[in-house]
Amino acid sequence: YIAAKKVSSFMKKRFGKKCPRLVALPHGLQGNFWVTTPEAMAMEVTGFFVQGFRAAVLYLFPQGYDNRYWTVLAKNNDLIAAHEDAVINGEKVTSQVSVEPVTPYPAPKKRIIPRYLPDHPEEPLLQYEAFRKGDAIVVAAGNYWSRGDVFFRMKVAGLKSAGKYMVSEVAGKRIYS
Repeated sequence: YIAAKKVSSFMKKRFGKKCPRLVALPHGLQGNFWVTTPEAMAMEVTGFFVQGFRAAVLYLFPQGYDNRYWTVLAKNNDLIAAHEDAVINGEKVTSQVSVEPVTPYPAPKKRIIPRYLPDHPEEPLLQYEAFRKGDAIVVAAGNYWSRGDVFFRMKVAGLKSAGKYMVSEVAGKRIYS
């Protein structure tokens, strides 16, 4: 996710509005060492999407992937499609949003392999991006801590104190007002 963010930022600075469309190639197999979980694959695809990549094609699938993988990836593609317009055509407003864990959660970690990003600072394991399109703000939040869930408080700067607001958690099919 962090590497995708750096690549996207570099390409936008280098090419501006003429930036080529980026395609990611995340994989589900690391030689004979490990096989990626379905949720991790979906999270990688979503991470590339919110960082401005226009496609992510999973490759290196081992034999024996079953319906668990295809179901998670299909649901993830539905989730991306539901927010595609806001992310692609909306304005990035991540600086107007903040998230703070309210459950026990690890401190920021230096999780990047040093040879790829040697000077990269520690990163929080709860990452997010926000996009505004019209009156809607889409916030994609990702929990990169593999050992537990996180509940967090999200704040959006600039909202009127008196108004009608709704939070829609599309993936969980829940709406809060």
